[in-house]
Amino acid sequence: MDLKPLVSVIIPVYNVEPYLEECINSVLVQTYTNLQIILVDDGSTDNCPKICNEYAQKDNRIFIINKKNAGLSGARNAGMNHAKGEWWTFVDSDDIIHPQMIESLMNIILTNNCEVAACRNVDFFNINNLTRGLTEQKITSKKISLYDYMGIKYWSTAWGKIYNHKLFKKTKYVCM
Repeated sequence: MDLKPLVSVIIPVYNVEPYLEECINSVLVQTYTNLQIILVDDGSTDNCPKICNEYAQKDNRIFIINKKNAGLSGARNAGMNHAKGEWWTFVDSDDIIHPQMIESLMNIILTNNCEVAACRNVDFFNINNLTRGLTEQKITSKKISLYDYMGIKYWSTAWGKIYNHKLFKKTKYVCM
């Protein structure tokens, strides 16, 4: 039995066939293994649904949502509606994540009793070039809104972070 908190990994999928397998593989090899992996097929017209189904047959942590195309925000919201984890992270389906990303961010969360942990991205063109380690930066504000965190003072992306699910009780993604 795994005593680590469950992390729901939400991956919106739309016509990313050339990148999808590498993305999913980067989640499957995480050193933090108590994961619910939600693949939200947002009406892909390529082979993404087939790839998602093949992966779901190989790993019981993978859950697939097939829906009519509603864009990135709609796909994230659909994933959030099915997330069972206390902690959520978002991965774009044309990206890959460092094998220790979730474990490192969860260690920060559990050690510091915080509601969000984040890391930066590294641009690369080959998975073999993903050699840099993760670095830690702490935000020491006692109170910060999710809006301040996401859009005004810090990084404005959904990915590269782990959030306490409670932060999204009254918040959904919207298309801008």
